Amino acid sequence: MQLKGVIKKVFDLRSGTSQRGTQWQSQSYLIEEVGNRFNQSVVFDVFGEDKINEFALAEGLMVEVSLELTTNEWQGKFYNKVNCYAARPVDDGHTQPQQSVFKAEPQQAPAPQPVQAATQPSVPQNDDLPF
Repeated sequence: MQLKGVIKKVFDLRSGTSQRGTQWQSQSYLIEEVGNRFNQSVVFDVFGEDKINEFALAEGLMVEVSLELTTNEWQGKFYNKVNCYAARPVDDGHTQPQQSVFKAEPQQAPAPQPVQAATQPSVPQNDDLPF
């Protein structure tokens, strides 16, 4: 399956050692499809240090990825896995977004407005109303 889109998020690198003692690495990416009326988003995995370095996927990069969809069954439940086996940058002639839509932009708080004392009739001090 081919998917063309923008990398929106790069997840943390996962690594470990297999039961045979072999080191492994895997990294997940969120890609958002472009060019359709209703753009889809997919999280996919790249397995292996060599592939992670070869693809060099980064947030904001427009790419075309080749995905393999697999399903595993465990205790009567089915789980999907999306693996990427090829990726290439795409030059679409447009400016690439540089920041992920998932990152919160720091916003400045509005300047505080001066508080003016309201001129209300005096209220007795023994009033037990909560407002």
